[in-house]
Amino acid sequence: MEFPLSLRRLVPALFALGFFACDREVILGVETHAVDGGGGVHSGGTTAGGSGGLDPGEGGLGAASPLGPICGDGIPEGENEQCDERGGTQTCTVDCQFRNRVTDGLILLYTFEESTGSQVFDRSGYEAPLNLAIPGTGATAWNSASLDLTAPVLIESTSPALKLLEAVQASSEFTLEAWVEPATAEQDGPARILTVSNIEFRRNLTLAQDGANLHARLRTSATENNGFPEFIAEGVMAPELIHLVYLHRADGSESLYVNNVERATRSQSGDFSTWDASMQLGLGAEFNEDLESRDFLGTMHLIAMYSRALSPAEVLLNFEDGP
Repeated sequence: MEFPLSLRRLVPALFALGFFACDREVILGVETHAVDGGGGVHSGGTTAGGSGGLDPGEGGLGAASPLGPICGDGIPEGENEQCDERGGTQTCTVDCQFRNRVTDGLILLYTFEESTGSQVFDRSGYEAPLNLAIPGTGATAWNSASLDLTAPVLIESTSPALKLLEAVQASSEFTLEAWVEPATAEQDGPARILTVSNIEFRRNLTLAQDGANLHARLRTSATENNGFPEFIAEGVMAPELIHLVYLHRADGSESLYVNNVERATRSQSGDFSTWDASMQLGLGAEFNEDLESRDFLGTMHLIAMYSRALSPAEVLLNFEDGP
């Protein structure tokens, strides 16, 4: 059954007190737990705190089966919980809803809600998660729902960003969204906020800061391997919380939005057939080079990517919903 909104916050307590036969634990992802008559919890051999568990501090997410949207701890507002009888065994499925944010076409989502550990989890629910590894250099600091980059550091995917490549090649569109707070307006290089690349001179996609300017580089069949010519919105970066959106539409038209204002437009010809399938996704620096030459310092609040171009109304919706 589906619980009314007014009761959803009572669900964990009711489960804990035994009012429902269906056991429920919010772990990482959309988890299914079958409860037998003896009260044991089964979920493909993986339970919270057990062998192969999904404790974010342990970094055990990669071995799990494909996960849906990740709830984290507690009950997010808007969560829908359902229990069904299946052949004498009751099954609970936690289906998280992401506030008022747009989810149609979502292929990547980092919300930085881990609060601890050495991984940033992909919470999009699209295909296998593209999780990111934080090196143990002391260059980062967790907040409750953000990550401070306090010294040069590359936070990188542990595998190539294939699911991005395949989704974008199929649609010929994308939206890249970032809620960030730059440490200063003087960072240059340009300073990599996000990059899908493997060295400073080759990339599929990059979003970066160069002083007060926002830079985007995109590789297509009509550009060279480094994504030139750059797409630039001038005078938009400042040491404050800022919402950045880079849109590419199937007809080649592009937009850069900053705090829901369209600050630059252009037309970029070519397709994504030349994207390199070996490239990984990184935050905060460039691959295979001196970290200090193109590092981004500041706070990461949210990174998202869609396999389609959001409409102006959808950009506004995500902006109003906040990081």
